[in-house]
Amino acid sequence: MTTTYNHPVTSMDDPTTKRIYEGASRFANTLAPGAYLVEAIPWLNNLPLWLPGMQWKRQAQDWAKEDMELYRHMVNLANQKQAGPLLCLRSTSLYLTVIKPDPSQGESFVHHMLSNQEKYNLSDDEAAYLAGVLFAAATETVKV
Repeated sequence: MTTTYNHPVTSMDDPTTKRIYEGASRFANTLAPGAYLVEAIPWLNNLPLWLPGMQWKRQAQDWAKEDMELYRHMVNLANQKQAGPLLCLRSTSLYLTVIKPDPSQGESFVHHMLSNQEKYNLSDDEAAYLAGVLFAAATETVKV
């Protein structure tokens, strides 16, 4: 988490660390072949949410919303820690917390990405999601 967010993991009991690991694990489990019927019958994805049997789609939307909130939160924290609140995402986050800048830390991936956000043509959500899935992929790669 230090490379991506400039947030060292000091304990596996840290609530943010737990949420990220849970989200990464959940995501990996949903990618298992045959986990959802929609893989075999893709047109099911076009059916409305209110139909019986569509709880998988509602659950996926809930998970996506939770993950984006977490990713926005982590990006905002990383940028406040790195350079103060001036480089925070332009949109607001439910989890916004003020942290004093710490320039002694090296530049994180998030800080570099948002410093160049216009150059990369990334929206706030795209930037947050990119950082989040980058970290999630890394955690699944080294999962024991």
